Amino acid sequence: MAKAPSGTAEDSTDTASSASTAMIKAGKIRLFSLDRRQIMAILLSCLATALSLKIPLLLKQVIDHGKMLSRTSSLGQIGFCLLISSLLEAGSQYLLSLAGDERIRDLRLLLQEKLLCLPWNYYKENSRGSLLSHVLNDSSVVKDFTVSVLPSALVSLLTVAASLGILLSLDVKMTLVIVLTFALIASSAFPLGKINEHFAYQNQAKLSRVSADLDENLANIKLIKLTNAQAGVLQKFRGDLQDLFALSRKTDAVFSVTGPLQTVLTLAGFLLILLYGSQRLANGSLSLGMLSSFIMYMFGIISPINNLGNFYMSYAEARGSLKAISEILAQPDEADPGQELPKKAADLKVRDLTFAYPGSQSPILRDLSLDFKEGAKTALVGPSGAGKTTLINLLTRLEAGYQGQILLGGLEARNCSLPAWRDLFSVVAQDNNIFAGTVADNLLFGLEKSVSRSDMIQALQVANLWPELDLGTQTGEGGWKLSLGQSQRLQLARAYLRDAPCLILDEATANLDPESEAKVSQAVDRIAREKIVIIIAHRLSTIANADKIYFLDEGQVQAAGRHEELLKQLPKYRAYVEDQLWPLESR
Repeated sequence: MAKAPSGTAEDSTDTASSASTAMIKAGKIRLFSLDRRQIMAILLSCLATALSLKIPLLLKQVIDHGKMLSRTSSLGQIGFCLLISSLLEAGSQYLLSLAGDERIRDLRLLLQEKLLCLPWNYYKENSRGSLLSHVLNDSSVVKDFTVSVLPSALVSLLTVAASLGILLSLDVKMTLVIVLTFALIASSAFPLGKINEHFAYQNQAKLSRVSADLDENLANIKLIKLTNAQAGVLQKFRGDLQDLFALSRKTDAVFSVTGPLQTVLTLAGFLLILLYGSQRLANGSLSLGMLSSFIMYMFGIISPINNLGNFYMSYAEARGSLKAISEILAQPDEADPGQELPKKAADLKVRDLTFAYPGSQSPILRDLSLDFKEGAKTALVGPSGAGKTTLINLLTRLEAGYQGQILLGGLEARNCSLPAWRDLFSVVAQDNNIFAGTVADNLLFGLEKSVSRSDMIQALQVANLWPELDLGTQTGEGGWKLSLGQSQRLQLARAYLRDAPCLILDEATANLDPESEAKVSQAVDRIAREKIVIIIAHRLSTIANADKIYFLDEGQVQAAGRHEELLKQLPKYRAYVEDQLWPLESR
């Protein structure tokens, strides 16, 4: 699970073979774009169609010419055309399948790459299930159109044009009757296309909502069971499904009209053409072989005409999905000025920092000035809502748009390379930031440097996890196979391997028993030498030994100093310790 090295052989092969990759760069996905495989597939399909179009002419010779030799030759040619046409069509379908697999791979990879580069706020405003639906479902719709519907429509158009050319050479009047009839059939699909586009986009939006709810339900299944909330969750999900069902019924109503209507018009047109041809056959102006050829050509162009008639509806659905995808790709990435950081560690300073969340009337942080020194442990203490986590998000640049300065060695955070800035921090949080896989996978996550087995074992020993957990121990999805204490200690072991200049402990020992907490605290002392250590905690034992404590309340620094100093100087801090920290210590 470590970062993949760039420039691998597999990457080079994929890039060389994927012309579609260049066509789906950020925000530039085009529905009407063809790569080399698709063009080759269309050419093969056109050759197959050309051979198929020759069959009715050969059949005309079989019917109209009585000589056995001529019939035998024509039947042999018909068999040859059928065989080669089938082989060419098989090759065409295989190439289209390859192009489709490549296209959806590249599109989903592009979406994942984009999602990984978006600002933190985007994920707070959009549900995981909705984003998952866009990556999986909408990309599939776009892929189907570009590698199936579009090539099929082009071949159908050429088939119809070639068939009409042959028919005109055989009999102009008969051809005009066919053209006028099928022109009426084809025109029936276009007025309904706009309606279908509207419903297709709404359907995708509703489906995304259902996916989001399902994802949320599965993610919180433990809470649902413990609170006996199954009935309420099911009722809400049933309501979402009912909305999707109602919208689907409206969409189905459109298709239930257009489908039978096109079928009826097609049959009516066929009967009209057959009636006209029979009359021509009766008066001797048309031979039986000629009529048979016309009937075969007519049947041969029914499917292409239906493809062309349904093309706009498929295009409308693809446009709806493309709109959702394009909205993601059009989002601005996290700002990354790219200025490099000093090679040596330096003190981290906050000056006159003010921050308000978008849409908020009042700032959550106001005029903060703090110093985080190398080799010192600095604790951020205060009641819930004081802005401690927000400050951490600003320091790590998950949040942006602040006033004031965040400085490292005199460089403002906003002017520095984003990856380089985040490489400064290792964060051990109360949240269960564990991935499915092995303990070793989680230790290596995000590391670019080479790490040996002995290094990983040492990290587990430092975090008091060895031999309790082995490198091959499975963690489960979200770390469900580990206890909360094990999960947090595994995060600490990961931070030890990361060896960043700044270590942030956000309630890192909240779920540990006193013995494990003491051992982890000792480990923190060992790995924190010559590092900036920032601690958010509600345990007195965690903050009492901090070199400096900032007491935050109502978004401002109320006081700063060591624990004993604040107890004497600040009644608010003393009351906070007595009301919140001491009760926690006594548990």
